[in-house]
Amino acid sequence: MPRGRKPKPIAEKLAEGNPGKRRLNSAAPNLKPALPEPPASLTAAAKAEWARLSQELFDAGLLTNVDRDALATYCEFWADWVDARSHIDVPGGKVFITEKGYQQQSPWVGMANKAAANMLRIAAEFGLTPASRARLAVAPPKTEEDEIEEKVFGKK
Repeated sequence: MPRGRKPKPIAEKLAEGNPGKRRLNSAAPNLKPALPEPPASLTAAAKAEWARLSQELFDAGLLTNVDRDALATYCEFWADWVDARSHIDVPGGKVFITEKGYQQQSPWVGMANKAAANMLRIAAEFGLTPASRARLAVAPPKTEEDEIEEKVFGKK
C-alpha cells in the first residue's frame, strides 16, 4: 500500500509553478471532460443524485467517461444514506428496546454512518467538499486556438 500524501495532479503543480521543481510525469493520462450516461442499474434515488451532480462536475471539467463508476458508487451511497436516514428520522428511530428491556442503537444508524463515510471519501475525489475543492486545480478548457497550436507546433 502506498504511503504518504496523494500525488497532486499535474495541472495543479503547473498552476503553482511547480514549486518543488521536480520532474513532472509527462506520461500522465490527459482525459477529456465528458458527461457519461448513468448506469441503468442505479436506483431511482441514485439517478436523481446523478442528475443533480453530473452536469455540475462536467461543467467544472471534473468528470470524464472513466469516472462513471466512481460517480455511480457515490450516488448509490447517497441513496443508501437517504434511505437509512428515513428510518432514523422517525420518533424512536435511533434506538430500540431489546427483549431484555435495554436500549440499543438501531442498525439503521450504523448503516447511515457507513454510507456517509463512504460517500464523503468518494466526494473528496470529485471535489464535492469545501476542503477538497481548495486542493483542486482544474486546467482551463482548451480553445480552438490551443488545439491548432498543438497540431502546428506540437505544444501541449
